[in-house]
Amino acid sequence: MKRLNYLDIDNNISRAELFERIKRGNSTPFQHLTKLELCATSPVMSAAVYVLPNVTKLTLCLKDGTGACFKDLSAMPNLRKLILLGTKATTLTREELDSLRALHQLEKLRIAPSDSCMQDIHAAHFTDADFDLMVSGFPEMRNFAFDVICEPRSISVLSSLSRSCPKLEKLQLNGNYDLQALNNMPAKMFPLLRYLRMDDSSVSGITVRLSPLQIARLIDNHAPMLEELVFMADMEDSPVTVAWSKIR
Repeated sequence: MKRLNYLDIDNNISRAELFERIKRGNSTPFQHLTKLELCATSPVMSAAVYVLPNVTKLTLCLKDGTGACFKDLSAMPNLRKLILLGTKATTLTREELDSLRALHQLEKLRIAPSDSCMQDIHAAHFTDADFDLMVSGFPEMRNFAFDVICEPRSISVLSSLSRSCPKLEKLQLNGNYDLQALNNMPAKMFPLLRYLRMDDSSVSGITVRLSPLQIARLIDNHAPMLEELVFMADMEDSPVTVAWSKIR
């Protein structure tokens, strides 16, 4: 295994002893391993991180519905791409999500249900302020996908991302956002953004003050390099998307 650089463990691993035994037999067993795909429980992943110091891309299917292992991922200092997929109903705590900000070199973070999972990922009592704190540790972030259901979020999460992730090129967010509020924010929040996806451009209960064309122009001002705009509620039929495509 001296030159192994990619490992895909398709079978579920449920016992942390596997990686503990590997470490006892060889303290540096995977020196050249840079990409790992793994389906495991949090205890297994917590044990695995200490024999995977050079992994730059980790795809982890969470088998136990928690993010208890997130705090241990900081033991992987070279991690650049992290994909966390729920395989069942999953609830993440504020502390688990906050621990991810220790991964300062991350360029890609995706937290979402796996393609085969029909159940959501929830974040318990996770506020806009908590989101702001989490992303404050991601100065290198280029691709951010946060398909997590949490407390109603305001447009302030976009301000947080603009401030903390200046290199962002691709953004996917769960939830609806009142994009009319972009009118009150400094221009060019996302100068490098090329892809934006969210559920909807309006929020129930908030008065519509701007036309789809006006909102489209705000989006164009804040993300002048944008190439693709998707609202999951309406897909291609969104009035804002139609208006935006006409002014590009």
